[in-house]
Amino acid sequence: MHRTRGELEFKQPKTKTSRRTITLPAVTVEALQAHYKAHLEDRMKLGLGRDPRGLVFTRGDGLPLDPDSLSKAFERLILKTKVTPITLHGLRHTHIRHVLMDGIHVKVVSERAGHANVNITLNTYAAYIPNMRRRTRRCASTLGCGEPVRSQNSWVRIGWKIGFSELAVKQ
Repeated sequence: MHRTRGELEFKQPKTKTSRRTITLPAVTVEALQAHYKAHLEDRMKLGLGRDPRGLVFTRGDGLPLDPDSLSKAFERLILKTKVTPITLHGLRHTHIRHVLMDGIHVKVVSERAGHANVNITLNTYAAYIPNMRRRTRRCASTLGCGEPVRSQNSWVRIGWKIGFSELAVKQ
């Protein structure tokens, strides 16, 4: 959505990676499906029919939600619940930081975030990639991220199944 001369309109995403499919927890998918079903039932009762754009969240009259109104409603919810203040866009940054801190590979996170390339993710979030040097040193010294096992005159890893590019994902 984009506002031009006070009017909301749909616009193409900024980059080819901006339009993407992401995975969500099952509970989130179920909640979205339930909301969409109720939303569709409401539209049918009002005689609006199916939304040709397939929007999950709209105003009562079927028009798209105004992003500013959504942000203000979210701000009111944050104030009401007395949680640490954060914006909707701040949730995006928090999510990216958390998945990086959980050890998800930066390439996977970059794709999920829709960044044009991994350098954008690295330049913005490098501080949230924990123990990268220590983990890489440990993994390189054990030929992977498993425990080293002495086998004749060489160190081997039992069950070698991952490539070096996946080290940050599997520990």
